[in-house]
Formats: sequence, structure tokens, C-alpha cells
Amino acid sequence: MSPSGNDSYFFSFYKESGLTSADALDRLKRALKIKKAGHCGTLDPMAEGLLVVAVNRATKLMRFVTDERKRYIGEFELGKRSPSYDIETPVETVDPHADAAQVDWERIKGIFNGKIRQIPPAYSAVRVEGVRSYVKARKGETVDLPSKEVEIFSLELTSLDKTHVSFAVECSKGTYVRSLVHDIGAVAGTGAVLSKLTRAAVGNFTIDNAVRLAEIREDSVKVVRAKLDMIQFMSSFPAVTVGETLYWRLRNGIEIRSLGLDLAEGPNAIFYKGAPLFVIEKEKDIYRYSAYLGE
Repeated sequence: MSPSGNDSYFFSFYKESGLTSADALDRLKRALKIKKAGHCGTLDPMAEGLLVVAVNRATKLMRFVTDERKRYIGEFELGKRSPSYDIETPVETVDPHADAAQVDWERIKGIFNGKIRQIPPAYSAVRVEGVRSYVKARKGETVDLPSKEVEIFSLELTSLDKTHVSFAVECSKGTYVRSLVHDIGAVAGTGAVLSKLTRAAVGNFTIDNAVRLAEIREDSVKVVRAKLDMIQFMSSFPAVTVGETLYWRLRNGIEIRSLGLDLAEGPNAIFYKGAPLFVIEKEKDIYRYSAYLGE
């Protein structure tokens, strides 16, 4: 019943450039000899960096990771444009005279601050009429995607030379960094394509503890540091302890409101016999079961 065993945890994995997130996850599962795992947020093949992986029962808590804000670092090149907004598709020069020194970067940082709207790239996994957008784009079909609201919490921009600019951005879930770079290029009047991207953090998970595939066999200490068990992960959740009667009522899916539990806003960890076995969420007058963590 208890989720306190070491078979269920979050793992900070370093995805190498050139791999899809699915391929990286498959390689990790083979290396760690695990059967059930899921990654908490896709990285494009070109991108590298932190891929948070949930193992076994931790997969039931993945949403609480994917909902967190992300931090990326990378580079883009001015004066260029591509269909995918990065260098993964043919790049064309649209402004041979682009010059980073002529761009008002403070103005751009002011524009891309707080809640903004962006259109996902045509080369993205957004579904259009049941088909992934990138599938249509690769066939040369025109893809018309609606804009979406995202939030930029911080944006740093530093010119490296005449056309290359480095950046660091902290943003909400669902933000397309490729679209952000494309839109920055549009405001700058030069065009821009993403040339490098590394995910540095997802919530409290950081790249500092992320393990590369080759290190799994070579550095057992680093592998241990990369693991975060479910109880540690939920240590920030308000905790409520229940006895046997309430446990079985919860186990049978009784309406939460009728149980008289003292729940805080947001996710709550419900403990029974010293272990967190349920996550229940409260949003004003709405209560819902989010996860059962027992075996």
C-alpha cells in the first residue's frame, strides 16, 4: 500500500541534442531497467537539457511538474527565417544587413514581459483536425493555428556579435521558445531563428542534478542525486492525516465534501499510516481526487 519504496521517483535526465524526448525516455528506461515511466514535458529534437522523468507511481503526479514554470537558455540568429522557426528546416536570409547593435533590446524585453499571446509553430505537435501540425507542415500544407496566452516571467538578451544573440527566459508551461524567438525577430524588424536551446529548470528541478545517459553506468552517486522520491516531492503539499474509516471512504470514492476534511487551496497530500496515499485538490468550492498513490 505504501508509496515510500524506492521504486517510484522523479529522475532528472539530461536529454542530448538530436534525440526526440520519446527516444531519450526509451534509452533511459533500458539503462535503469524500468518498465513504467513518462517525461514531464517534451523537448524538441534540436534542444537539450533537463527532461524530468516520472518513474512508476510517480507518473500519477506528473501534472504537478508539467504545470511548473520553465527556464531556458539559448541563442538565436538575426536576419534569418525558417518554416520551423529554428535551424531544423531550411534557413533563408531575409535581412543581410541585420545588426544587433541597431536593435532596441530594452524595448523588446518590455514587449515580451508578462502575459503575451503567441502562435505555435506550424512544425509543432499541436493537433489540427486530429493530425499533428508538423505532419501537415512537412507535406507542404498550410497550417492555421490559433494564438494562445502564455506568460514570460523574465527575459535576458545579450548580443554576442553582429547577428548572434544569447538569451535566458523563464516562462509558463506551454510557451514555445521558437515562437518567442520568431516574434522577437519580427519586432526587431530583422527576422530571427533559434539556433541553440537548453532547458535549465522545471519548477524546483534543475539541470545541475541532471544525469546524461553515459553517466548512468559511470557515476552511481550522481544517479542517486538525480532521484527525488514521491514523499520528498510532496513535502511542499499541505498534509492531512486520516484514520482507517476515512481511508476506506476515500478509497471507495465517497464525495470529498461530505468527509469534513480540513483542506487547503490547491493540492493536498492525504496520509494514512504514515504514508501519503491520495492527492486531493481544492479550488474554492470544488474538490476532486487527483491521484491514488498506493499499490
